[in-house]
Amino acid sequence: CNIGFKEATEGCCGSTLLNAAIFVKNQHACPNAYDYIFWDSFHPTEKAYNIVVDKLFQTTMQY
Repeated sequence: CNIGFKEATEGCCGSTLLNAAIFVKNQHACPNAYDYIFWDSFHPTEKAYNIVVDKLFQTTMQY
């Protein structure tokens, strides 16, 4: 199923080996964060979290 992400292999911010925002000083979020699954190598974007939480509630609220 297509859930609207354009980038699934790189993070929105961070440019070091780990692609982690905490290692980059004065880093700003990319202007198209909605297209990314991850902010950095570890943290999902708000859109990704919303999809996970929506699916979780849809599954658990059936019982």
